[in-house]
Amino acid sequence: MQPTERSVRVLLVEDNRDTANTLATLLTRSGYEVRTVYSGLDAMGAAEAFEPDCIVSDIGLPGVDGYTLAERFRRHDSFRRTPLIALTAYADPERAKSAGFDEHLVKPTGLRTLAELINELTSVRKQMEATAQGQEQVLTAVKSLAGDVKELKEELKEEVQELKAELREVKEDVAEIKEQLRDVTGEADSGRA
Repeated sequence: MQPTERSVRVLLVEDNRDTANTLATLLTRSGYEVRTVYSGLDAMGAAEAFEPDCIVSDIGLPGVDGYTLAERFRRHDSFRRTPLIALTAYADPERAKSAGFDEHLVKPTGLRTLAELINELTSVRKQMEATAQGQEQVLTAVKSLAGDVKELKEELKEEVQELKAELREVKEDVAEIKEQLRDVTGEADSGRA
């Protein structure tokens, strides 16, 4: 039930203040860092300031309901992949999923169930981020290697050109030496005659 590593940050959006405060206290005692807001209207601003690892939201909220809130979070670059859990009395998990919630829990839900779900979803998100980061590092390394290969290819091309030039000079030197040898052997042959 205890989260691992640093405290997982949970934004709790719940209009029933008693329920919200009780759940926030229980989650905090379980090792989570919790920020609570009591309306859908306040949720986006709180999320931007708090940068949660997971958002737990009621659906029946004043101002902006949980479905609309989930849709807004999914359109926001910073929260597109943030785990969203509907914790509500509404028993419509399909509608919650289509709005953008990852999971749908019906109240009352035990703390253990909620904590396990938060841990599971945030763990999966961290693994996905680590995989994406690893892929980005591989891509960067491949791009760097491609640049190195291109540079090496250019260097080799220049060296081949230099070797060709040196080979031409050697051929010219060999031709000159052959000419000198003919002259020398020609003089030796004429001296014998």
